[in-house]
Amino acid sequence: MNVEEINKRIKAIEDLQKNFNVRVKVAESNLYTRLLSDFESLRKKLFPTFKKLWNSFIEADYIPLIESFVVDMDKIVDLNQVYFGSDVPKTALFDRLGISAEGIIAKDGYVSTIIQDQTAKREVQLFLNRTKALKTDQKVKEDLSKLIKGEKPITSNSGNADKQVVTSKPGVIQKFTDQNVNDSYNEADRIIQQDYADKNGMTAMMYTGGVIGGSRPFCIERNRKVFLMSEIALFGTSEDKFGGYTNKAEGLFAGKPKTGYDPFTQLGGHNCRHHLSALADEYAIRVDKKLIIENDKLKRI
Repeated sequence: MNVEEINKRIKAIEDLQKNFNVRVKVAESNLYTRLLSDFESLRKKLFPTFKKLWNSFIEADYIPLIESFVVDMDKIVDLNQVYFGSDVPKTALFDRLGISAEGIIAKDGYVSTIIQDQTAKREVQLFLNRTKALKTDQKVKEDLSKLIKGEKPITSNSGNADKQVVTSKPGVIQKFTDQNVNDSYNEADRIIQQDYADKNGMTAMMYTGGVIGGSRPFCIERNRKVFLMSEIALFGTSEDKFGGYTNKAEGLFAGKPKTGYDPFTQLGGHNCRHHLSALADEYAIRVDKKLIIENDKLKRI
């Protein structure tokens, strides 16, 4: 358990997430191709044709995509087993996701709700219904492509020659997974780390993930610092001794969810790229000189 091992674990999780997003783009492309394969019928008999094509997309592309996400969750368990050098229980994580120990998706669990969600379907169907009276098929196809597959980043000066603005639009599946799936990769790691630390009496964790251009003040303040579990529990409250808040008295910081904030699994809020990594006491006091071991317990002086 050292910084090198932490970074290796985090890099592997980032790669899993990137690969998932590549698979999302493939699924979007397959959806568009599938709709175009019977476009004439789609325009003439929208509802029965769309239902048939959408259901085939769900079976052939979307369910396998979400199943690959479940496989990734298992891989994150494996990465933590390597980090800790011992078996890591996945019950806490899989219970949260609604997955059995054998990887079977529970009927009413979180992963099941992702599969059953109708947001993307409604958005595509609404577009097709709204444009069914138009005679310009090519224009409809182009706009449908933008809706389903998104639009590539466009760089503009936005009226200021010295300040370039890069804008892009996610595809219809990516938009949904960005909101409901991507955070699960980092949250899965945090759940496992907290669960293992609790079960093994580990009381120190390092806040890691680095600082990038869009990093929030809350995360910049905490990056690469070691915290006691009791200190992490105070994140997002007025009792927290550390900074990065927009309103410390109310425990508010940029990115904090309006309700239900959990400092151990959400850290800096939605799309937070940071992790908590449990540390052995001996390593914790080497990294943070304000920590000591007293009566076999970590203490901040």
